[in-house]
Amino acid sequence: MGLFGGGYSPWRKLVLLAMPLLSLALWENVIGDAAYGYLAARSPCVHGYGHDGAVYDAIVVLGYELQRSKTQPIGPNLKGRLQQAINLVVQPNGPKKIVFSGGTDRPGMPSEALEMRRFVQAELARIDPQLRVQLAVEQASTSTRENAEFSLRLLEERGLDGAGWGPRVVVVTERFHQARALRVFERAEQERSARSGSIKSKKSGAYTFACFAPAAGEIGLPFREPSENRRWDAWRELAALALYTARGWI
Repeated sequence: MGLFGGGYSPWRKLVLLAMPLLSLALWENVIGDAAYGYLAARSPCVHGYGHDGAVYDAIVVLGYELQRSKTQPIGPNLKGRLQQAINLVVQPNGPKKIVFSGGTDRPGMPSEALEMRRFVQAELARIDPQLRVQLAVEQASTSTRENAEFSLRLLEERGLDGAGWGPRVVVVTERFHQARALRVFERAEQERSARSGSIKSKKSGAYTFACFAPAAGEIGLPFREPSENRRWDAWRELAALALYTARGWI
């Protein structure tokens, strides 16, 4: 008689077959949203730059996959990160050095870092043409760990080597990614310092790291959490957390 017997119409059979798939998709969305919320809640981010009384020396903006568009390669996720960086540099005591970190996996295409710099240059020229901000690109990285290793190397080459004054770095990324990103940067700095012999223990390093979310009413472009790709970002971040924990990178 088959799976459904002989008393079901073709349409009813189709509905019965589709129901488990629809239920699975619904639960995937529910769990994905919950996972994103959990990751965002773990963010160590402080609301409002300068509220902790510290002055920071540089910003590192972590890249995100570019859109497949030559005219608008910066998607909403990456634009949110860049808006947050702009919001920081326009503060009176905000850092005036930015490192854009992100390579590309598409041969012949510009890196994430180059596109980020192009976007921020245009926005800063529009907001305040008199503002002087040093912009540097790190375009070899393809992972958060490489973001940290290569950006720290670039900062060291540019003179922020921590000799006597301990530079403070703001790491800019989205809330779901912030907890892992900060831990990866801290671990990379511990390893860098241990290799260079600047410290005898891996418990502390020359650089310190933080992240911020703009407070209401701050000058500059407000950072709004993009809604696109949230579930995909959540699943990918959970997998990355497992991998980085297993390899001792966080």
